[in-house]
Amino acid sequence: MVFVPDRDGAVPAVDEVATSGLRTIPPREIGGNMDVKQMGAGARVRFMCDVDGALVSLGDPHFAQGDGESCGVAIEMSARAVVRFELVPAEELVWAPNYPAYEFVEPERGERRYIATTGIPVTDSGDNRDRDIYLAAQVAFSQLVDYLAVVYELTPEAAYIVASVAADLRISSIVNVPNPVVSAMIPIDVFREKQER
Repeated sequence: MVFVPDRDGAVPAVDEVATSGLRTIPPREIGGNMDVKQMGAGARVRFMCDVDGALVSLGDPHFAQGDGESCGVAIEMSARAVVRFELVPAEELVWAPNYPAYEFVEPERGERRYIATTGIPVTDSGDNRDRDIYLAAQVAFSQLVDYLAVVYELTPEAAYIVASVAADLRISSIVNVPNPVVSAMIPIDVFREKQER
């Protein structure tokens, strides 16, 4: 069964088996149908897990897609995914994202490695703002600032300035209602001096 992008379709109907869960068609805090084109071969993705015994599923591989998958059309394909999982207890994490984060290499930018955080339009109090791309951008940027402050031991103000100068915001997915995905990405080599120590 195919579900068209529809806000009401984000929550399963009462008579469905999955009434205790949520559809994965829209992007969510735990992943869902994110359609981030940089999450391809060689990418490392970090998801938070809040449920004992949680499962992982992969799907919807694309041969090609522009940033945003603007109208729900990409070149779909069948694929085999080879993945490796590492479960890290929360107390061992230096930084824990509230939304998926990922590292990737962008060949068209000279094989630079990037770290990226994502955001969807959910307020700090948990209110979901339907298709609010500005809020999704704020969430992604805020996650990146937090990452820079914690991992590189910057003050929040310094992290904000570094992100403003060196990070890019991209609309990664805009089609899966009610949640667009915005990615905030920064090249890791901006911190070369810190890495070499």
